[in-house]
Amino acid sequence: TRKIQLKYLSTNFIVMKKAKNARSARYLKKKIPKAKEDAKRALFIRGLKTNETIMALLKDLNQLKKPHSIMFSRKNEVRPFEDISNVEFLCNKNNAAFFILANHSKKRPQNLTIGRVFNESMLDMIEFGVDNYKPISSFKHKFLPGGKPCFIFEGAEFSQEEPYQTVQSMFLDLFRGETVERINLAGLDRVCVVSVVDKKIYVRHYTTQYLQSGSKAPRLELAPT
Repeated sequence: TRKIQLKYLSTNFIVMKKAKNARSARYLKKKIPKAKEDAKRALFIRGLKTNETIMALLKDLNQLKKPHSIMFSRKNEVRPFEDISNVEFLCNKNNAAFFILANHSKKRPQNLTIGRVFNESMLDMIEFGVDNYKPISSFKHKFLPGGKPCFIFEGAEFSQEEPYQTVQSMFLDLFRGETVERINLAGLDRVCVVSVVDKKIYVRHYTTQYLQSGSKAPRLELAPT
């Protein structure tokens, strides 16, 4: 990625509302905190102006997030850094904890904004400028949606510098999926490697291949995806 812009917004305390009817009661019941939280949903939003590259990235991220994602096919006039109310409304309406917005303009080419919602208010947002993106369709190795990706973060910045710590937190939170006690080795079918080099973030996605090793433990190889 080319640039990072980080914006923090205030966090409010959780306030329980009283339902006015049965429909509202069902909606509020889904919002009640649980001992074991469900996987967080994400909205994938197309801005007013996009290009082929940024739309390919948006669709690929939606595919990685499935089945806990909602993709908006129509163009939306959304400027979250100027007015966050529309995005908060869409997230709350669809019970989504994240939004991913794709835009493209002369000043901000191939722009991707990721935001995280807490208690119906935007918690934080990150803006990326995307360079040299290769879509999933350009690779021969495929994966099944719904799996749990393994994340590897390379670079001292992820533990020492605030903007990169937030990037790490949001990536892990976005793709965490369902909370499970045990993981089947066969279910670890993909790996995301996130690296920082010269203040730029590089993201690479791989599928796993388990090969014979002559012992009970298979030999693991990574194939670009």
